[in-house]
Amino acid sequence: MHAAVWHLQARTQAQTQARTQAQTQAQTQAQTQAQTQAQTEGQTQAQTQAQTQAQTEGQTQAQTQGQTQAQTLTQTQAQTQAQTQAQTQAQTQGQ
Repeated sequence: MHAAVWHLQARTQAQTQARTQAQTQAQTQAQTQAQTQAQTEGQTQAQTQAQTQAQTEGQTQAQTQGQTQAQTLTQTQAQTQAQTQAQTQAQTQGQ
C-alpha cells in the first residue's frame, strides 16, 4: 500500500516538475523574444534618427554653402561692375 502511494506521489511530482519546467521555458522564451524585439526596434529607431539627422545636417550645410557662394559671386560681380563703371566715367570725364 505504501509503495503504491509512494509511486503515485512520485509520478505526480514528476508531472508537476515537467509542467513547471515547460512553463518556465515558455516564459523565458517569451521574455527573451520580447526583449530582443524591443532592442531591435530601439536600435532601428536610433539608426533612423541618426541617419535622418545626418542627412538634414548635410543638406543644410550644402544649402548654406551654395547660398554663400551665390551671394559672394553676386557681390563680386556687382562690385566689379561698379568699379568698371566708375573707371569708365572717370576716364570719359578726364578726356
